[in-house]
Amino acid sequence: MYDAKISRKVGFCKYYRMDPMGDDCFIEYIQINEEYRRKGYGTDIVKELQRMYRLQWDYRFTDDGRQWFNALISRKIVKNSSYV
Repeated sequence: MYDAKISRKVGFCKYYRMDPMGDDCFIEYIQINEEYRRKGYGTDIVKELQRMYRLQWDYRFTDDGRQWFNALISRKIVKNSSYV
């Protein structure tokens, strides 16, 4: 992810689609550089992917990732899907 306001790469996301013709998208991981964490970049990535695809989760998170995901649910940014 590149932030034009600060002219820097702040992180990246690796995602995949099992079926190129389908709408499902699976995030493998999101990595935001340490100095830019907790500024909404990861959430912005999720919002953009949701805009383009039906986002699915495999629920394999780091401890920090789990807290972030739970915050996305409580803020109604994502739904806690039944996909496991």
